[in-house]
Amino acid sequence: MPLEFNSISHGRIAFGFFNIETDILLMEQSFFFAPQFCSMIGQIAKNSTHKPRTISLDAYIIDNLTDIGNLMGAINGIDLQGFIGQVYRKFPFPKNHEGFKQKPYGAKNRAVIEKLLEQWATPVIMPVKIEPEKRNIKIGEYLFGKKGFHDIISYVWHGGMPGWQDGIRPGYIMEIKNIIGESKSSIFTNFKL
Repeated sequence: MPLEFNSISHGRIAFGFFNIETDILLMEQSFFFAPQFCSMIGQIAKNSTHKPRTISLDAYIIDNLTDIGNLMGAINGIDLQGFIGQVYRKFPFPKNHEGFKQKPYGAKNRAVIEKLLEQWATPVIMPVKIEPEKRNIKIGEYLFGKKGFHDIISYVWHGGMPGWQDGIRPGYIMEIKNIIGESKSSIFTNFKL
């Protein structure tokens, strides 16, 4: 379930997993796959210079809000319009609430999600600007301070609001823990997962 996180530029914004069977994240009207997001985190963590730099994140944008869909309506099976609705048509909310856990195998459904994205979204290369001296990270148009950025990383580490099924994290998640733990970047000073 996406949650609200603090950004410097836009106040509180929605960020997170929105379907337990997939590995896709949303950030307002932007969508990207969690392994690519974690790879971006790894690139930031590996950069020990204190110079600003820009890296890229493969993402998708849905400009029209109605094309995104209604998350709560989709979860409840009553509004399956838009991209999110179509994802829930393919992967409905579990009937048993104990089954509401983020699946570590979400990447296996990637082809289905990519096919839906082709219908609803525009692929973009999203710039990610790192300003180590200011300890700011700008993902697309959203500027995060160090704490806000750490909060979204922690969210992904924990598997979102429901958590990872059986406490099992995918390999790409485990990799970022190690990379962050060894980071010399000021963005990650005193940050532990």
